[in-house]
Amino acid sequence: MKLIMENWRKFVNEMAVQEMAFQNTTRRVVGFDFDHTIAKTSGGQVAFFDPKGNRVNRAGEAVGKGSSAISPEFVKAQGGSKKQGEVAAQPITDAQILKIKAMPAGPKQLATIEAGLHCKGDIPQFWCGSQVGLDFYSQASDWQAIWQAQGKEAPNCWGFDYSARDELHYEGDPSDPNYEKDAAHAPVIAAYKDAMDDPGTEVMILTSRKEVVVPQIIAYCKKIGITPPAKEHIWGCAGCNKGKYLRDQVLKPNDDTPNITTLEFYDDSGTNVKDISTAMKEAVESGLIEKVGIIYKVDAHSGAFKKAGVFKGKGAGEEPEAEPAQEEPAPEGGEEATEEVLP
Repeated sequence: MKLIMENWRKFVNEMAVQEMAFQNTTRRVVGFDFDHTIAKTSGGQVAFFDPKGNRVNRAGEAVGKGSSAISPEFVKAQGGSKKQGEVAAQPITDAQILKIKAMPAGPKQLATIEAGLHCKGDIPQFWCGSQVGLDFYSQASDWQAIWQAQGKEAPNCWGFDYSARDELHYEGDPSDPNYEKDAAHAPVIAAYKDAMDDPGTEVMILTSRKEVVVPQIIAYCKKIGITPPAKEHIWGCAGCNKGKYLRDQVLKPNDDTPNITTLEFYDDSGTNVKDISTAMKEAVESGLIEKVGIIYKVDAHSGAFKKAGVFKGKGAGEEPEAEPAQEEPAPEGGEEATEEVLP
């Protein structure tokens, strides 16, 4: 029986790899993140008071305060996952947070930040429903920079339960007939269409959510009038390093006859951009990318993007023709989410 099960698992794994394969004639793959890259998504998560650091990384490993994702065991011990309306509202509003960020640098600003964070334990849980709030209560990199400029370390007392992200929601009013279309990032959609129209290119979507959202992504593409990629090219990789995932599943280092010579990717996350840049650089150096690897950093608010890294291989000629849009200044609150917004 054990041998049968092992053979079955091997068969399933082999089939999974086959389903992810690109056509033999494909030389260029263009990939896109979904949240805040293709579409302005919304939703929220419960913040748990956690000064001791009961956090996990994307792989579910305990990392102390090295992540914003709270441990599922900790959530269970606190009564389980909650929804909006079942816990208190965010202690201060987004507007108040933006005013704090605009204050002159100095001790008064730090004291105001500290007061707004409620790190004394007077609030055990609350619903955090916006990117501005998530950036503030997780003390994302732009907030950390404010503390570092004063020679201090930013407080880290909140962990977040991201399980509510298994259902896609978008910024705006759901009752509006243009709800989904208005959430689309026009600059990225234009680049997406260009890639889809190129006969020598295949398109993929790689999200840091779970596989459960794949049908929802397909439905969204159809709703806004764009052709979704083949289902096997829409991947949910919660807990993954996107750079490693692209290397293993697209470039396939163990394939004796790799086909992909050019890889491009669009993402709004600073962490993902860094991970993918590292993977592209290594792929060029090892010959997995023969021509060029390009990573585009997308502004989460406007959808504008710019090249964050270009890695040329030995076979590189001119770079692909896709031109990035002029990046617009990010509004108050910063353009990036936390380093670990999605588990």
